[in-house]
Amino acid sequence: MQRRIALVLKSLAIAAWTGAVLGGYVFALRFESTPGAQQVAAATWPGDEGLRLDPKRPTLILFAHPRCPCTRATLTELDELSSHFEGRFAAHVRFYTDPALGQDFVQGDLLEHARRIP
Repeated sequence: MQRRIALVLKSLAIAAWTGAVLGGYVFALRFESTPGAQQVAAATWPGDEGLRLDPKRPTLILFAHPRCPCTRATLTELDELSSHFEGRFAAHVRFYTDPALGQDFVQGDLLEHARRIP
């Protein structure tokens, strides 16, 4: 009798686990395929930020963190794009700054790398 109860409990546990896995999978699929909220693009270019929209070619703006290791890889990719598509797009790189951290926070090899990109 105890074996039968143990077998039933084990079967229920396996069924519950399988249901939870399948439920999670269905939830993930629904979440992945559900579109996000529709956004409206700004009607004007943010001219007071020192960024100038190039009227003759696409403009790429890169926002970067001066101490993030991903920034180095991103700047390398931007450098390659600029070399490959020379003159076909305008690029602006803006680094995150925080006055409390001082100017040394932004200064460094990543800033110099960004300045060398055409």
